[in-house]
Amino acid sequence: MPRGVAGKTDVVRFAIPVDSLKLASALNRARAYLLERQSPSGGFCFYRGYYAEEPNLSDTWHAIAVLIGLLGVDLPEKNSHASFVIGQPIAPQPLLLYYRVRTLLALGADDPRVGRSAIGRGSARHISRTLPHMPLSPPHCSESDVPCG
Repeated sequence: MPRGVAGKTDVVRFAIPVDSLKLASALNRARAYLLERQSPSGGFCFYRGYYAEEPNLSDTWHAIAVLIGLLGVDLPEKNSHASFVIGQPIAPQPLLLYYRVRTLLALGADDPRVGRSAIGRGSARHISRTLPHMPLSPPHCSESDVPCG
Protein backbone atom coordinates (compact mmCIF):
# COMPACT_ATOMS: atom_id res chain seq x y z
CA MET A 1 0.00 0.00 0.00
CA PRO A 2 1.25 3.49 -0.67
CA ARG A 3 2.42 5.34 2.40
CA GLY A 4 1.45 8.93 3.08
CA VAL A 5 2.74 11.48 5.53
CA ALA A 6 4.00 10.10 8.86
CA GLY A 7 3.56 6.48 7.74
CA LYS A 8 -0.20 6.63 7.42
CA THR A 9 -1.67 4.36 4.77
CA ASP A 10 -3.35 6.15 1.88
CA VAL A 11 -6.70 4.87 0.72
CA VAL A 12 -6.54 3.25 -2.69
CA ARG A 13 -9.86 3.07 -4.50
CA PHE A 14 -10.62 0.86 -7.47
CA ALA A 15 -13.50 1.56 -9.80
CA ILE A 16 -15.53 -1.55 -10.57
CA PRO A 17 -17.88 -1.15 -13.51
CA VAL A 18 -21.44 -2.00 -12.48
CA ASP A 19 -24.31 -2.64 -14.82
CA SER A 20 -27.12 -0.89 -12.96
CA LEU A 21 -29.84 -3.01 -14.60
CA LYS A 22 -28.14 -6.24 -13.56
CA LEU A 23 -27.62 -4.90 -10.06
CA ALA A 24 -31.27 -3.85 -9.75
CA SER A 25 -32.35 -7.26 -11.02
CA ALA A 26 -30.11 -9.07 -8.52
CA LEU A 27 -31.41 -6.93 -5.64
CA ASN A 28 -35.01 -7.62 -6.65
CA ARG A 29 -34.31 -11.37 -6.81
CA ALA A 30 -32.68 -11.25 -3.36
CA ARG A 31 -35.68 -9.35 -1.98
CA ALA A 32 -38.13 -11.86 -3.50
CA TYR A 33 -36.11 -14.82 -2.18
CA LEU A 34 -36.10 -13.45 1.36
CA LEU A 35 -39.78 -12.53 1.36
CA GLU A 36 -40.65 -16.03 0.10
CA ARG A 37 -38.95 -17.43 3.21
CA GLN A 38 -41.41 -15.69 5.53
CA SER A 39 -43.69 -18.08 7.35
CA PRO A 40 -47.31 -17.36 8.30
CA SER A 41 -46.18 -17.01 11.93
CA GLY A 42 -44.11 -13.93 11.06
CA GLY A 43 -40.71 -15.59 11.37
CA PHE A 44 -38.41 -16.61 8.54
CA CYS A 45 -37.15 -20.06 7.61
CA PHE A 46 -34.45 -20.74 5.02
CA TYR A 47 -35.10 -24.47 4.82
CA ARG A 48 -38.43 -25.95 3.93
CA GLY A 49 -39.79 -29.37 3.30
CA TYR A 50 -43.18 -30.58 2.19
CA TYR A 51 -44.53 -30.62 5.72
CA ALA A 52 -41.76 -28.94 7.68
CA GLU A 53 -41.27 -25.28 8.22
CA GLU A 54 -39.56 -24.16 11.38
CA PRO A 55 -38.92 -20.42 11.51
CA ASN A 56 -36.27 -19.45 14.03
CA LEU A 57 -34.59 -16.37 15.50
CA SER A 58 -31.40 -16.74 13.46
CA ASP A 59 -33.15 -16.93 10.09
CA THR A 60 -35.54 -14.15 11.12
CA TRP A 61 -32.72 -11.81 12.19
CA HIS A 62 -30.69 -12.42 9.04
CA ALA A 63 -33.68 -11.90 6.74
CA ILE A 64 -34.79 -8.71 8.47
CA ALA A 65 -31.23 -7.35 8.66
CA VAL A 66 -30.81 -7.76 4.90
CA LEU A 67 -34.31 -6.61 3.97
CA ILE A 68 -34.21 -3.46 6.11
CA GLY A 69 -30.48 -2.75 6.42
CA LEU A 70 -29.18 -3.61 2.96
CA LEU A 71 -32.18 -3.53 0.66
CA GLY A 72 -34.07 -0.70 2.36
CA VAL A 73 -37.37 -2.58 2.30
CA ASP A 74 -40.17 -1.08 4.37
CA LEU A 75 -41.71 -4.22 5.81
CA PRO A 76 -45.50 -3.90 5.95
CA GLU A 77 -45.83 -6.71 8.50
CA LYS A 78 -43.42 -5.46 11.17
CA ASN A 79 -45.93 -6.28 13.92
CA SER A 80 -46.15 -9.87 12.73
CA HIS A 81 -42.37 -10.22 12.74
CA ALA A 82 -42.10 -8.61 16.18
CA SER A 83 -44.86 -10.87 17.54
CA PHE A 84 -42.96 -13.92 16.31
CA VAL A 85 -39.77 -12.81 18.05
CA ILE A 86 -41.55 -11.86 21.27
CA GLY A 87 -43.33 -15.22 21.23
CA GLN A 88 -40.03 -17.11 21.30
CA PRO A 89 -38.76 -18.17 24.73
CA ILE A 90 -35.94 -16.05 26.11
CA ALA A 91 -32.95 -18.35 26.16
CA PRO A 92 -29.71 -17.66 28.03
CA GLN A 93 -27.59 -18.44 24.94
CA PRO A 94 -25.75 -15.29 23.81
CA LEU A 95 -26.47 -15.70 20.09
CA LEU A 96 -30.18 -16.22 20.63
CA LEU A 97 -30.29 -13.12 22.84
CA TYR A 98 -28.35 -11.25 20.18
CA TYR A 99 -30.79 -12.27 17.43
CA ARG A 100 -33.80 -11.46 19.61
CA VAL A 101 -32.69 -7.97 20.63
CA ARG A 102 -31.21 -7.05 17.25
CA THR A 103 -34.37 -8.11 15.41
CA LEU A 104 -36.61 -6.11 17.73
CA LEU A 105 -34.31 -3.07 17.40
CA ALA A 106 -34.38 -3.34 13.59
CA LEU A 107 -38.18 -3.52 13.68
CA GLY A 108 -38.45 -0.63 16.15
CA ALA A 109 -40.31 -2.86 18.62
CA ASP A 110 -40.05 -3.20 22.39
CA ASP A 111 -39.83 -6.48 24.22
CA PRO A 112 -42.60 -6.56 26.85
CA ARG A 113 -40.81 -9.33 28.75
CA VAL A 114 -37.65 -7.32 29.43
CA GLY A 115 -36.92 -7.53 33.14
CA ARG A 116 -39.05 -10.65 33.67
CA SER A 117 -36.87 -13.01 31.69
CA ALA A 118 -35.30 -16.29 32.67
CA ILE A 119 -31.89 -14.60 32.64
CA GLY A 120 -32.72 -12.43 35.63
CA ARG A 121 -34.41 -9.17 36.40
CA GLY A 122 -32.44 -6.27 34.96
CA SER A 123 -30.13 -8.44 32.84
CA ALA A 124 -32.37 -8.22 29.77
CA ARG A 125 -32.52 -4.43 30.17
CA HIS A 126 -28.72 -4.32 30.25
CA ILE A 127 -28.55 -6.50 27.13
CA SER A 128 -31.03 -4.20 25.36
CA ARG A 129 -28.79 -1.20 26.11
CA THR A 130 -25.54 -2.98 25.24
CA LEU A 131 -26.40 -4.74 21.98
CA PRO A 132 -26.92 -1.61 19.86
CA HIS A 133 -23.21 -0.92 20.30
CA MET A 134 -22.19 -4.37 19.09
CA PRO A 135 -21.50 -5.15 15.45
CA LEU A 136 -24.50 -5.93 13.25
CA SER A 137 -23.39 -9.51 12.83
CA PRO A 138 -22.07 -11.85 15.49
CA PRO A 139 -18.36 -12.62 15.46
CA HIS A 140 -17.30 -15.32 13.04
CA CYS A 141 -17.09 -18.71 14.73
CA SER A 142 -14.05 -20.20 13.08
CA GLU A 143 -12.65 -23.57 14.07
CA SER A 144 -14.97 -23.90 17.01
CA ASP A 145 -17.14 -26.73 18.22
CA VAL A 146 -19.78 -24.18 19.18
CA PRO A 147 -22.43 -23.62 16.47
CA CYS A 148 -22.68 -20.06 15.16
CA GLY A 149 -26.43 -19.87 15.28
